[in-house]
Amino acid sequence: MEELIGWAKEIRKEFHKIPEIGLETVETVKKVKKIMTGFGFTVIPIEKNSCVCILKKGKGEKVLAFRADMDALLISEETGCEFSSKNEGCMHACGHDMHISMALAVGNFAQGYDFNGTLIVIFQSGEEGCDGSEVMLKEGKLLSKIPKPDLIYGIHVWPEFDVGTTVLTKGPLMASSSFFQLQIKGKGAHGSTPQKSIDPILIGSQIVVNCQSIVSRLTSPFDPLVLSVTAFNGGSSTNVIPESVKMMGTFRSYNDQLRIRSEKVFIKMINNTCEMYGATNKIKLKGLPTTTNDEGAIDYIHDLAKEVSKKIVYDYQTMASEDFSLFLHKIKGAFIFIGCKNEDQKYVNKLHHPKNLPSSNALGYGIKLFAKIIEKHLK
Repeated sequence: MEELIGWAKEIRKEFHKIPEIGLETVETVKKVKKIMTGFGFTVIPIEKNSCVCILKKGKGEKVLAFRADMDALLISEETGCEFSSKNEGCMHACGHDMHISMALAVGNFAQGYDFNGTLIVIFQSGEEGCDGSEVMLKEGKLLSKIPKPDLIYGIHVWPEFDVGTTVLTKGPLMASSSFFQLQIKGKGAHGSTPQKSIDPILIGSQIVVNCQSIVSRLTSPFDPLVLSVTAFNGGSSTNVIPESVKMMGTFRSYNDQLRIRSEKVFIKMINNTCEMYGATNKIKLKGLPTTTNDEGAIDYIHDLAKEVSKKIVYDYQTMASEDFSLFLHKIKGAFIFIGCKNEDQKYVNKLHHPKNLPSSNALGYGIKLFAKIIEKHLK
């Protein structure tokens, strides 16, 4: 096992050097396919630049799946590590290079382990806001191309926790989310004659203020909801009222129905405010359900996690979101966090930070847990 972990640490460096964005993980998936084919897996390409790897041994009918995301972020790396990104303006700042390495190590382990059943390892592009899992499931028709898994597990490295920590949460782990893009179109005018305008900045500002009442006055304080306007762009001159503004933001909740209901109220508020001033609007909304772990799937691996971990954390939740949630709506399973805090003070232990470099020592804990799950489920 230690030799396997050492191999994973080296392969992690290779993938960290070649980060790719969104659904365009061309070189990454090419490398993954080559490695997994070498381990004896049947590799099936899936839309877009994703793949699913299948290995069957014996006559067992049980099917176990693992999933790893592969895409990186549009962030210029500032870690200064010896295996820094070679792709300018792009880096693995969310630990997906770690996820790839652990999943490949599962393949490496499986080739030499005499299990009984079918092992499926899914490598997914486009997790970072590009609908990667939806593309795999809908456009790629993933579930029609593989045996239906009994269980599916995913892992995410989490820098909030020390190496050796495993997070096992039953029920909601990560928030349901919606992302909105809003354009308000009014009527431009000279800054000295606002009466001749339909001022989209004023209208947008009222929407920013008023939408906070959706959280403070239309939602129970016992049911967490976040509504953040994260961008507001319009105008480029000191004396010109612009014709339009653009806004972006997000909803977050552990309650899918609350999020959907809040979206409807938000849209009604936008339409009413724009109508009152004579403006028009266009809004785009897309969302992800809550990442909800099946209680049985957590119970199933609890003792295995205790065996390989230094510490178990229960009932942790985060308002971050994750498109693995779509897999969990189709297949019984769970999403696990693995502590990866880097003790080197020159790094910053925050996801999506240019100085984030998860400790490679975390890899062993994920690999050992995956291996234990294979040994238990495919015996």
